[in-house]
Amino acid sequence: MARIIQKTEEGGLDRIRPIRTSPRTKGGAITKAATEVGAIVGAKYLVAFTQSGDSARRMSRLRSPIPILAMTPEVGTYNRLSLSWGVESMLTPIVGATDEMVKLVDTVLIDSARADIGDNVMIVAGSPPGIPGSTNAMRVHRVGDAVGGAAPAYR
Repeated sequence: MARIIQKTEEGGLDRIRPIRTSPRTKGGAITKAATEVGAIVGAKYLVAFTQSGDSARRMSRLRSPIPILAMTPEVGTYNRLSLSWGVESMLTPIVGATDEMVKLVDTVLIDSARADIGDNVMIVAGSPPGIPGSTNAMRVHRVGDAVGGAAPAYR
C-alpha cells in the first residue's frame, strides 16, 4: 500500500493540467500575476490578506508550488480555506492599513521561523483593507524590512 501511495504522489503537480483560461476580473488578474511573479523572484510564500477567502482560493486553483498563507480575521473564512489546496489559513487581527499588513507578515513569518530575514514573499491584498472583493494590490516584500524599519514608511 505504501508503494502505491508513494508512486501516486510522485510528480503529482506535473500531472495537473494548467488552467488555460485568462482572468476576467481585477482580483483574478492580480492573483495570477502574483503567482507568476512569486515564481520569478523565488518567493518563499504567497500571502493573501482576505476577508472572504476569494484571493486565496484563486491562487489555490493555479496549483503553484509556492505555499499559500491566507491571513484573515474571519473565523468562517479561516475554516472554509482549510478545504482549499495548498492553503494554510491563519486568524489575524484586523489591520487598518497596508503598512500594518506588511508588518504583520514579518512578525508572523519571523516569529514562527517560517522565513528568514531577507526571504522574498508575495503579498496580495485589497486597499483599503477590510473590504471583501477589493483585491487590487500585490507586493514583492523582503522579510524583515517592515519590522526592521528599512523603508521610511515602516519607521
